[in-house]
Amino acid sequence: MNDRHLEYDERTAHSFEKLRQLMYDEAPFRGAWYTAVMTITQDGKFDTEFEYQEKPKFDHMPVPEAFAQDFEHFPRNEESTPDWLKEIVQQFGLTYHEPEPLA
Repeated sequence: MNDRHLEYDERTAHSFEKLRQLMYDEAPFRGAWYTAVMTITQDGKFDTEFEYQEKPKFDHMPVPEAFAQDFEHFPRNEESTPDWLKEIVQQFGLTYHEPEPLA
């Protein structure tokens, strides 16, 4: 979470973690988003954008092991995995989440 312009409590971070899990559960082959930008105007309207492909721009970039752990928790199929993440998948010998055959 980019907190340079916003003060938040732990409930906010937990809410976004839960939202990320719920959205992943709805479309697991796509993977989980890495960046969410929520814009709230003074009149209470809001818009949220989710980024699934671009490498996130954290203030402090996580080590590759953290992305590998995240991939294990939120696996993707190869088609939905961006090139920067494919490098990590290969580096750590991870496997892609392949669709199960239809019955």
